[in-house]
Amino acid sequence: MSNNEAEFTEENEDDITAAELVEESTESVDLESIDEYKEALQKCTLESENYLDGWQRSKADFVNLKKRAAEDVSRIQSRATEGFVESLLPTLDSFDMAFKDKDAWEQAPEQWRKGVEYIYAQLQSVLESYGVSIAGTVGETFNHETHEPVETISVKSEDQDNVIQEVVRSGYTLNDSVIRPAHVKVGSFEKEH
Repeated sequence: MSNNEAEFTEENEDDITAAELVEESTESVDLESIDEYKEALQKCTLESENYLDGWQRSKADFVNLKKRAAEDVSRIQSRATEGFVESLLPTLDSFDMAFKDKDAWEQAPEQWRKGVEYIYAQLQSVLESYGVSIAGTVGETFNHETHEPVETISVKSEDQDNVIQEVVRSGYTLNDSVIRPAHVKVGSFEKEH
């Protein structure tokens, strides 16, 4: 027998053995065991779907938790900034009082005034970088959300009606929320009869 014939015989023996095994296994499998396998497969499929559903819910819960945590951090930072700005309000008011007293301001040396104005500008710049802005300037239309009227002033021009004529105390906002409303004197126009 040649090597090729020996290999062919071994391969045929392997084929026959495999064929015999398939034949034997199909003979030993009955319909009841197939139904059991189908039932077990359905049970495993349902179980895997439940695991997948639970995983997807957990993933969604985690994403929502991350969003809420980020919102909480932002809210805490905003409150901390608001508290810090509130503690600076008396200092800002002192600057405003110094600038309003024109006589005393003019008597101070020019270099000193420039230095104080520069310090005030730096402070305002820092506050602006945190989203703080001044609410209430002369010539601005009165807004009941950011301004608090302390007095009405009679004006002669209709276009000055409901317009801020004087700021008694500056107000401040932080990212569109009012930290302190501005105390203002508002123009009031009355038509002559």
